[in-house]
Amino acid sequence: MANLQVETIHLSFGMTALCPFKHKYEEVIKEAYPEIKVIMGTHTPGDPKDLQNDVKKLFCADQLTLADLYYERLKNQSLTTE
Repeated sequence: MANLQVETIHLSFGMTALCPFKHKYEEVIKEAYPEIKVIMGTHTPGDPKDLQNDVKKLFCADQLTLADLYYERLKNQSLTTE
């Protein structure tokens, strides 16, 4: 990175809100490249807890089976034909 004349590294908002190792990454970069500035986040964030909850909901969503999808489609078709 230093060879590419990088002056600043921005760690993404998602990384700063979710990654438990963000401070370790920052420490390693600053140790290896003290001349490169590390900025936590790419924009002004909302509450990181909101993002954490949204991501948790994505990963903990109910799993649908093929049968669930089939019955849902049948139910929707019967609603549109009435």
